[in-house]
Amino acid sequence: MNVLYYSAIISFFFYFTSYIPGVETFFINHVAPLFQNPFVNYDQHYTIAPSVIVYTFNSSGENINLLLRNSGPFWESGAFAGFLVVAIIFNTIQTGSIFSPKNRILLLALLTTFSSTGFIVLMFILLSYIMTNSSLSFKVIVLPVILAVSVYAFFSLDFLGKKIVSNMNIADATYNNRFKSAYLDFMDAVENPLLGLGRSEVTRFKGVTNEFETHRNNGVTDFLVNYGFLVFAAYFFLIYLTFKRMCGYYGYNPRFAYYAIAMIFLIGFSESYFSRPLFYALTMMSTLVPYMETETDSTEEQGDLLSLPSNHEMISSKPQ
Repeated sequence: MNVLYYSAIISFFFYFTSYIPGVETFFINHVAPLFQNPFVNYDQHYTIAPSVIVYTFNSSGENINLLLRNSGPFWESGAFAGFLVVAIIFNTIQTGSIFSPKNRILLLALLTTFSSTGFIVLMFILLSYIMTNSSLSFKVIVLPVILAVSVYAFFSLDFLGKKIVSNMNIADATYNNRFKSAYLDFMDAVENPLLGLGRSEVTRFKGVTNEFETHRNNGVTDFLVNYGFLVFAAYFFLIYLTFKRMCGYYGYNPRFAYYAIAMIFLIGFSESYFSRPLFYALTMMSTLVPYMETETDSTEEQGDLLSLPSNHEMISSKPQ
């Protein structure tokens, strides 16, 4: 979580100074070339955005005029948004608040991505926090307001409603967007739904190597067709178990784990996250989180997950 927190802070320097005329151009033309990887072919079909390692200059897209998009250290802003969501989930569970100091930085960074998926998940984060932490009377008053704002934003912002409706028209899609990818993946998945087709191009795409035809950016359905339903179910159950045990350890409402795994599905619908090391790690972290039935204090001073006390320390501290 701290890596994303400090990445967000660093990104603000490059992002906000890019609004100054000439600054982004200077970084792209004179600084970013110094960081080019000599082993990467930059003359390929998919453009590799200029980068200074800690920040990527890939601010266009999403039908946004005048506004730039914050990609952080990732290949594009949508990817940055997804990892920020994971950090927000962790910090919310650990601190018991969506508006803790670190979460404010993470939420601001999420807003600057102007990612359609990021904004949808942001609304879902607010709804899940209210549903797990508020009284019934507060829910009755606030939830309709949030829903009304969400509906208004969907129809008013081009990078939300207009983009999503456009992407859903898979018949006219010139490339495999998230909805067309889902359709193609489901067609492939029926061939071997339990065990999947594997990641090899020979089995996954029947030997087709054209990168436009084999491109998939729906991480959920891509994972399903690669590994099959059995591994798919086990994989996401283990991620859910990590969130559930974290809620137990930090004394946070355990129902938040259901919302957290839903957020993981939402961000995965537009990016192939689930073959990334972080998400593999999430499947194993439940074994590192001490499982506690009793509630504990949820304060900022409890620190990050890596600072949890060892099992030996916890056993020795239990009352006799």
